[in-house]
Amino acid sequence: MSYHVFFSMSAGFSPGMAMTVPEGTAEACRAHVADVERELGFEATRYKASAPTWGGMRVKDGVTDEVLCRVADDHNGWVRYLYKQLEEWSSADWSKPPKRGVKTEVLTSETGMTFWAGLHEIIVPPERWTRGYYRRRMEHLYNVMRGLESEGQTFAGEALTPKQAGAVIHAFEPFLGERHQLDLEVPNGLDELRSSYDGGYYWCTGCGPVAWEDWEDEEDEPSETCPGCRAKKKGAEEDA
Repeated sequence: MSYHVFFSMSAGFSPGMAMTVPEGTAEACRAHVADVERELGFEATRYKASAPTWGGMRVKDGVTDEVLCRVADDHNGWVRYLYKQLEEWSSADWSKPPKRGVKTEVLTSETGMTFWAGLHEIIVPPERWTRGYYRRRMEHLYNVMRGLESEGQTFAGEALTPKQAGAVIHAFEPFLGERHQLDLEVPNGLDELRSSYDGGYYWCTGCGPVAWEDWEDEEDEPSETCPGCRAKKKGAEEDA
């Protein structure tokens, strides 16, 4: 896997440096970081002149898996968005359109220290993943293996085929997703993960996962084979 090199806070906010940003940016950053600290119980600590951090990101007692995964998703998306904006603002010409006329403020290294602890993504241990979080992680991984950039991450080698990427996801299931019982698969002819949990596909004993919209069961009893396999079997019987 390869990662997009986001704007470097250490380079952008080295001592004496300053950056022009939209007015209210620092306040919004501090408010977001404070919300995360309140919900998860993180505490920013600082050793001497070093930048403040959330230490081991120890989650306070009583935080449910659902809350942890929700806050982590929201925060991690915010971090990536902020880095993208900072990268843009660092080279913007605020005297020309479309930036001209926008109210601004100066973000200094000292100001950045007031929310620095929250400029890292939250890692949720697999044992605390909810069903929805597991599915989003697997969809992210699938997209990366298919050659798409997702969350700043790209596949270092040649993109896998839908079936190959689906097979890798399937291999992870016993270790990460067995308790969620999503049975993620890539239905025949599609390029996306679907789950049998919510009826995204049906399993055909003849050809494997078939998308629900391609499975029309007009028989009195549910069939174990898809319409395509039944048609082939019927045709073979008629030709016999």
